[in-house]
Parts: sequence; structure tokens; C-alpha cells
Amino acid sequence: MQIGLIAEGASELRILKHIIGRYLGTEHDINEIQPKTDAQGTQIVPGGWDRVITTFEFENTVKDALVENDYVLIQIDTDQAQTAPFSVNVLDENGQYCKPEVLHQRVSERILNNIPNLIDSERERVILAICISEIECWLLPLYYNDSKRCKTTGCITLLNQKLSSNKIDPLPNGNKNSQGAQKTYNIILKNLKKPKEIEECAQYNYGFYSFIERLKSIKTIIENEE
Repeated sequence: MQIGLIAEGASELRILKHIIGRYLGTEHDINEIQPKTDAQGTQIVPGGWDRVITTFEFENTVKDALVENDYVLIQIDTDQAQTAPFSVNVLDENGQYCKPEVLHQRVSERILNNIPNLIDSERERVILAICISEIECWLLPLYYNDSKRCKTTGCITLLNQKLSSNKIDPLPNGNKNSQGAQKTYNIILKNLKKPKEIEECAQYNYGFYSFIERLKSIKTIIENEE
């Protein structure tokens, strides 16, 4: 199985590749669409949420990728969802920050309704990894067993507090794609080895849970074909 991947940066690529590999097994290949990384996992082209949007919105990028890939996965954080050209309303009718499931639905629609030229059968082969706030929030249950494991704000700070107390180099501010950061992500991800562990971790974050539910359906298809 071939999966094309559009993500914000090298750190997101690393996390997603690990989760997909551990959850689906080894019978798949990941093809980087945006950004690109070298053999060491270092990002070699610019990334960011805005490039995710310009990539999936550009002409036939996703449609063409679906010719060579069984699926195309699009990852984006929601911390800048209200910013143009993302332009997703993050507030409810009372002017409060909307619930994660509402924001997830709005971002899903923002993406799927703006990929050019897809027919329904192609749209069904688009996988979304929508990270409420940031993808690091997915990792909090690996280090917290209280209410902080469900947090969707200040997640890198919370993660770094636990990393430092465990004598692990914290994630550097402003450069999640550095070699040092990638080493730290590798250490964190060693705690996610089995599908059951991934499902346990995912239940505390709506975006992570939704992503794993989609992978679970794909895994069922694979198993039924064997």
C-alpha cells in the first residue's frame, strides 16, 4: 500500500510515519508530497500550515497523487485555523472556543471542499490528521495520567516539563525540525509500539482518536484482502 503525505513539517512527518508504521504494520510505503526530507529526516523545503493549504488547493496535486498512491494523508494543526487563508471559525455561537469535535468537522470541510477536481471515490481515499491545536497534544498521555493528558493548549510546554524531569532533552523553542528535536521525538515515540498502545493514547484527544479510527478502517480492509 502506498500513502502520500502532506504535512506541516519534519516533526509531523516523523510522528505520523511512526504511528502509521506501528498501527498498520510494515506492508506500506510513505511518499512525501510536502514537505520533503533527506535521508536523516531533515526538512529540505519550507513547511508550515500555509504550505499544507497551498499544496492541497493547487490544481491537481492531490488528484495526481492518488494515481500513484492508494491514499493521500493531509495533516494540519488548528492553532492558526482562524488565520487567512486557513479561515476557519474557531468560535461557537456564544463567542467561546468551540468544542474539539466541532472544530474538527469545520477543518475537515475546509480541506475536503477545497481539493480541486476530486470525484467522490477519490475523496474517500483522503485521510485527515487534524491536530487540535498542535500534534504534540497527541503525545501528552504518554507522560501524564491526569487531566493534562487531554489538554489542547500549551502542549509543548507540558511535554517539555516531563521530558526535563526524565532527563530527556526538551523540544527546542521555534525549531521542532532540528536534529536535536528529531532525536527527542524518537525517544518519545518509543512509548508507542503496539496498536493497542496507540489506541490507548489516542482516546484522550479527539483529533488523534479520529485519525486512528480512520486507520482502523483501513487496517480492516487490508486484513479482509489477505
